[in-house]
Amino acid sequence: MIQAPKSCTFAFKFYFNYLFIFSLAIFFLPAFALPQSEISGKVFDFKTGEPLIGVNVVLVGTQLGDATNADGEFSIQGVQPGSYELAALMIGYETHRQKIAVQESVPMRFTFRLKTAVILGEEINVQAKRYEDTRLEISPPTFEISPRTVQATVGGLEDVMRAVQILPGVITVDDNSNQFVVRGGSPNQNLILLDGIELYNPYRRNGMASVFNPELIQSVNFYAGGFPAIFGDRLSSAFRLLCVKGQERNGFQGGLAET
Repeated sequence: MIQAPKSCTFAFKFYFNYLFIFSLAIFFLPAFALPQSEISGKVFDFKTGEPLIGVNVVLVGTQLGDATNADGEFSIQGVQPGSYELAALMIGYETHRQKIAVQESVPMRFTFRLKTAVILGEEINVQAKRYEDTRLEISPPTFEISPRTVQATVGGLEDVMRAVQILPGVITVDDNSNQFVVRGGSPNQNLILLDGIELYNPYRRNGMASVFNPELIQSVNFYAGGFPAIFGDRLSSAFRLLCVKGQERNGFQGGLAET
């Protein structure tokens, strides 16, 4: 008869006892674990009564929490007994806080109705340059005439209408009128705008002064051809004048001109 060595018998008994104790620990461990509770509920909009989606419901000071689903419901599981502060947070709504006391194995359910809140921020100042309409950019055959040029034009009589007659492609009808034609057109094919308002037949005859006072004109743009579609369907040219903007000053000043 063959006997096992005493060392083998001892090792077998040791492992057997260790396995038995480990099995008992696994079996009876849940009985000694602390009971846990569940916190659930639903979150609504205070005004509309609609369920709110994505509201964060947390236990303050812990890592436990949940976000409401499409039905506005939340569920926080594995909560140990004790006192907590339950908070419901969402951007655009007031934060709701509530003190609660969790008991052993007692589920708790809450209903929150959040009120909307106005989010106040710092004042923002935006500064930018005035937008210039790219459709009115000066490009050939377009000319920009300053009021000083009008006053210095020889034989122009400080008349804006006569000053453009020295430009290429522009000719006068006769010596007794400030009417002009562009590239073989006629005077009524010229569009004349004063601060965006169309003027009809602003011409003068027999050396009479112009209807435009050069001291009141800020800029003059003359489009002799290829002018933007914003000016309509005129065939010959577009004549655009802008007046000087008034300013507040101490006192007043003026001038005298015949027309």
